[in-house]
Amino acid sequence: MSEETIQVELSILGRTFGLTCAPSLEKILVQAAEKLDADLRADLGEGQISAKTMLDHLVAVTLEYLCDDIVGAASQERQAMIRRIEDATSKLHEIDNALSNQ
Repeated sequence: MSEETIQVELSILGRTFGLTCAPSLEKILVQAAEKLDADLRADLGEGQISAKTMLDHLVAVTLEYLCDDIVGAASQERQAMIRRIEDATSKLHEIDNALSNQ
């Protein structure tokens, strides 16, 4: 069953953006928006920000977010695979023991 979605309000350069995400991703999304806002504000302090710089930051934060999501998914898949291997190994030991006792 898929996870519910929630509406998250993010503020970047004084503008509010409403995005929908899974509750489990809210913290990551908020952190990504805060990082983007801080990076853009730092660049604004150095002078005018170009559309290219803003796009560069958006791409970087998006990639960071996607990488975190992929790493998290890979970790969950790895744990599930470990459990399946452990279960299979346990069943093999049971079968081996049963055959040894015959």
